[in-house]
Amino acid sequence: MEPPREGCSVTRPPFLDGTNYGYWKIRMQSFISSVDGDAWNSVLVGYKDPLIADAQGKISSKVRSLWSHEELKKDTSNAKALNAIYNAIDVGQFRMISSYKTAKEIWEALETTYEGTSKVKQTKLIMLKSRFDSLLMQPDSSIAEFCKELRDIVNESFALGKTYTEFDMVMKVLTSLPNKFAPKKTAMMESNDVSKMQLEELIGSLQTYEMEIKMQDQNRGLAERARNLAFVSIKNKSDDGNENVVMLTKKIGKYIKQLDLLKKDKPPFQNTSRRFDKKENRGKDKRGIKCFECQGYEHLKADCANLQKCKEKSFKTTLSESETESDDEDVSYHNIISFVAEIEESVKDTSVKTEPSATEAV
Repeated sequence: MEPPREGCSVTRPPFLDGTNYGYWKIRMQSFISSVDGDAWNSVLVGYKDPLIADAQGKISSKVRSLWSHEELKKDTSNAKALNAIYNAIDVGQFRMISSYKTAKEIWEALETTYEGTSKVKQTKLIMLKSRFDSLLMQPDSSIAEFCKELRDIVNESFALGKTYTEFDMVMKVLTSLPNKFAPKKTAMMESNDVSKMQLEELIGSLQTYEMEIKMQDQNRGLAERARNLAFVSIKNKSDDGNENVVMLTKKIGKYIKQLDLLKKDKPPFQNTSRRFDKKENRGKDKRGIKCFECQGYEHLKADCANLQKCKEKSFKTTLSESETESDDEDVSYHNIISFVAEIEESVKDTSVKTEPSATEAV
């Protein structure tokens, strides 16, 4: 069963899971030193049981009851360091180092296992240097995510003996930013002495600028959605208007067809009646033809001068309005409706004219 990992407690050491040795090593140094300063010293210097020589000069381990106060203190410090390390590893790792008796021996065994020999360390440092040089912030990454990855590389390098200066890390951040940070980067490099800039100060300034960019993107998104909604609304209105125009066009076509039919399909006796009238009333007054427009005689409504003047005036008015307000749909609809009404009236007039009177039928 895996032991519990470290939490928000100063009494629980950081846990070594086999993949985080660089992080664990730094944390563990701090933890052991906080337990007892002499405990960390026993890890660095080492500890040996007290020895004593008998009368013949033979050296052997000193009986614990004969230990001095200083010897007891050193033993206690080593025990504290051992306990801290034991609580920071799993069962498999414990089996690997259980044969060692001092904290220094265990620490060196873990160091060799996860860092390797000096040759292995050099290889790892080269790989970390390559990662450091090629690290770039992706456009969809945040400043916090990028800096976390950068610090991981720096900490692992530090655990292997490589130290990056504050200037190295500041320049790495500035040269790894994506294009959206270009204005901020230029302004900072022109107005500040980069050699004196602190990494935390730089990160805080970049995070503030990052928040401003996100707010601008959100505002642009809201504006784009508003434009889309307006476009849909206008399109729907335009579609409705097109449907109305189609309906009016169909209605106009219907009335025009009806008018053509009334002109073509006249009763057979109408021509006979007119021929009869011509023969019987030849030379008589033409006052029998009445205009339904001006109520005058001797001409039809289609030939009425008053109607021609009204049509010409209406055409000029419509033309003038279309030149000044070509996008006014209400005026267009009004003109179409007026035209339909005029056709309806013309159809009615034609119907009245083509219907035979009682005297003609006789």
